[in-house]
Amino acid sequence: MKKTITLFAMGVLSIGSYAQTLVSTAPSNRNVIIEEFTGTNCPACPSGHSVLSGILTSNPGKVFGIGYSPTNSSLTGPYNGGLDLTNPFSNSFYTNPYYGNGDGRSMPTGHVNRTKYGGSRKSSTGDWAARAADINMISSPVNVGLSSTYDAVTDMVDVTVEMYFTADVMDAAFVTVILTEDDIITTQSGAGTAADYNHKHVMRANLQNGQWGEALTGTTTQGSLVTMTFSFDNSSTNYVIDNCDITAFVSTGTDDNSEILTGSAAGANGGSTAGITQLSANNQIKVFPNPTNGEINIALSENTASGLVSILNLAGQVVYTNDLNVEAGAVLTFQKSDLNLEAGTYFVSFTNESIVATKKLIIQ
Repeated sequence: MKKTITLFAMGVLSIGSYAQTLVSTAPSNRNVIIEEFTGTNCPACPSGHSVLSGILTSNPGKVFGIGYSPTNSSLTGPYNGGLDLTNPFSNSFYTNPYYGNGDGRSMPTGHVNRTKYGGSRKSSTGDWAARAADINMISSPVNVGLSSTYDAVTDMVDVTVEMYFTADVMDAAFVTVILTEDDIITTQSGAGTAADYNHKHVMRANLQNGQWGEALTGTTTQGSLVTMTFSFDNSSTNYVIDNCDITAFVSTGTDDNSEILTGSAAGANGGSTAGITQLSANNQIKVFPNPTNGEINIALSENTASGLVSILNLAGQVVYTNDLNVEAGAVLTFQKSDLNLEAGTYFVSFTNESIVATKKLIIQ
């Protein structure tokens, strides 16, 4: 049973290290990327969210999802005063003939590895599971691995993508790297009157150059390893990086000839596909809500206990520090008013014998 403690403190976040190849060199079947077209103004879209969630739960490590809300649709937000989750990057994908070879545009729909069925990429939610299962049975000529790190001080996400070719790929190959965010709480048509609908897999940013991916910087013949790096500056967007994932996939062709070969995903803060057990503070400590305009809660995992907590402002000045002696699994609670914290951006550091980490905190 978790213990709740109210005090003037807070803690957080992340570690994780690895030092070996990120990608397997053994021949593997294709992983699936479901690119979902959805919108906060779409009353039918919650059903699509449920379908995608079920597929991802049933196929861990084999199927990954990206939620696109293009700006060229009346079904995308904001809905009823809620947040705007649209991103124009996906407009080209939601435009015919690429979207569905002339089929009427609708939501919720999606593309499953951008594969055409009967001449059309457009897939209804009822087709996603079967099509994903079929693609999972196809041998892939390339494996994709990645790692991602986040520096809370600079607000930079740095991603390394490794692509190992188990067979020759003669067509032009491209890599796409997408940042998605989970647990965005806002309104959603079709989900009742409450404004606390939880949005998952929301496409936030593309890290690569090019609408159809960035051309690979090495050879794509059997036995070749291509490594590429990408960065994202979060300082102006203030996404909650702890809730973000990085999805990377390799495709061939551009425009209407684009098709995804395979892909993978990892957490944006310390995530990796490397076959090494990592201690991730994403799982050890959770801070909520963030941003906050009042109460701040810090939930420690059952493996995480006492430590030194400090809060620094943007100038690097320590505005609060406390050496906590609490039990593992404790939930720490305090009010911003008790610490005299004005609205703005702060950095929280948490250190003990096993964790040395920092995290950005936004006070509204």
